[in-house]
Amino acid sequence: MEKAVIILTCYNRKEKTTTCIRSIAEENKKLDLQFVIVDDNSTDKTADAIRQMPVNAHILTGTGGLFWNGGMHMGMQYALEHVTDADYYVLINDDVNFYPGVLDKMAEKLGEDHDKRRVLVGATQADDGSLSYGGIRYQGRKSLKLRTIGPDEPEMECDTFNANCVMIPRDVFLKAGATDPHYSHSMGDFDYGFTIKRLGVKINVFEEYVGQCNDNPTEGTWQDRKLSIRRRLKLKEGKKGLPFKDWFRYLRKNFGLDVAVIRSVTPYLKIFLGR
Repeated sequence: MEKAVIILTCYNRKEKTTTCIRSIAEENKKLDLQFVIVDDNSTDKTADAIRQMPVNAHILTGTGGLFWNGGMHMGMQYALEHVTDADYYVLINDDVNFYPGVLDKMAEKLGEDHDKRRVLVGATQADDGSLSYGGIRYQGRKSLKLRTIGPDEPEMECDTFNANCVMIPRDVFLKAGATDPHYSHSMGDFDYGFTIKRLGVKINVFEEYVGQCNDNPTEGTWQDRKLSIRRRLKLKEGKKGLPFKDWFRYLRKNFGLDVAVIRSVTPYLKIFLGR
């Protein structure tokens, strides 16, 4: 039986986290599943609830200020040091309600690749059935226009991905390492996808939706046009926004210094122009 390590981070949403774990553990019978879970010092007893579940879980405790990328980096680093015998490593978000047996199917699909040089992204759909998260393909280096790739384009090679569900073969995971710890919250998964692509590994989307997960709303974020300029600027520079250092680092690493210099100021222009 092949072994898969599921890596996730969580904070103060016990019901969503346990529902997600249950949807994986109870519905995938062809894989030996282990979980590496970073609980970022939740106050709602998420870790206690997970310990009561019949799952093989390594539960790590964060500082309370890790956010998504910090938590995932911690979990991935732990897996790289302590759980190196798995066939697959699966990065997930705990707000995904997975459909039955999808990880079994993804592992079976990857098993068809004898050289194990491919990563599979599990696309999710919103409550209305539309594509919410999946693979990412950029339309141009300088424009930074992108589109999300869903299960209707399984042969399309992606540049990177949303890490709501990504299955990575062992050799690729060991070479790619963990996410870049310099990112606060977002951009860590996009950057990690580019890291994998630079290894010469293909990134494709699995041929069917893997679960349900709604898009994060823009209301109340730095992209909310109804907010004042001052408020939008403050939200943008917050850890859950698009901090300048994180955004500039991402652009420079993956698109070059010229693009970083120009595009790092684009969000500010949008805010000042009310876009």
